[in-house]
Amino acid sequence: MNRIDVVFPYVDCRKEQWQTDWQKATGRVYNDDKQRYYADGELLRYKLRATERYMPWVRKVFIIVHDKTQVPEWMNTETVTVVEHKEFIPKEFLPTFNSCAIEMFVHLIKDLSEYYIYSNDDFLPNGVLTPDDFFYEDYDGSVKAKNKLEIINIGSPKQRKEHYFQIARNSYEFARKHYPSRCFRLIGDTEYPQVPHISAPMIKSFCNSVYERYKDEILESVSSFREYKNFNQYLFSFCAMGAGVCKTDSKYRHRYCATTKQDLPMIVKVLINEGYRETVLNDNSKTDFSVYSVIYEVLGKKFPKRSKYEL
Repeated sequence: MNRIDVVFPYVDCRKEQWQTDWQKATGRVYNDDKQRYYADGELLRYKLRATERYMPWVRKVFIIVHDKTQVPEWMNTETVTVVEHKEFIPKEFLPTFNSCAIEMFVHLIKDLSEYYIYSNDDFLPNGVLTPDDFFYEDYDGSVKAKNKLEIINIGSPKQRKEHYFQIARNSYEFARKHYPSRCFRLIGDTEYPQVPHISAPMIKSFCNSVYERYKDEILESVSSFREYKNFNQYLFSFCAMGAGVCKTDSKYRHRYCATTKQDLPMIVKVLINEGYRETVLNDNSKTDFSVYSVIYEVLGKKFPKRSKYEL
């Protein structure tokens, strides 16, 4: 398990090429104020510094981008492997502006390790993490994943209408259909499953086997923009649990924080301490982007030195 990679998508909606492609795909003029899910991306610098400090054992960092114009000027592309969508996503699904679509093909990235951690650009290592937090060697010598597949039954009618929860349900139902007895026994009859919004360990050969076996069904779900029919990366985690190549006892503490004024005091407290070893700083419809000035000040003091991933 000494060859573990980290891979995550990154988007900077300020770039001209991205906006041009987005406008062609939607037929609408791009309006940054209305696209709250695309932050300014400065958090990426601190994610990489945190990765170097708290996960020095990582073999390679792969960053998935729309195109090369997305790469920040400060990034060292000799130590960060930049992967464009066109390098691993079938051309009939391009361009895509849908993370769910991207997640169906991550295992196809060239040179990606057999064992990798799928992350997001707003997930921050916040304390020492080890390979044992994500993978373990079973009694037969095989390596399996550790995941935080804590299932929550979401009962709110309002939440049921959100894409995120329906897509999680689709992914869960896919796994239940193809691994019925084990998934039902482990998860139960959960109507709207949700798993923690944190990094997920993946085994490439297993993801590829699921993809190849159920390729038609998976490809049918893919769309350029988020739709209710989509699957997401949970599909592979649920299937891994159903197939017995993943267990659900990852113990490290994590904390989800929304980037709102209400959550800002908690964000500062969490970042200053290392009790929560992974922190999510998630933008949503209530995000107040003014909080980032405080967040960057805290992170600047915590990670003042340039990492090997920077020029």
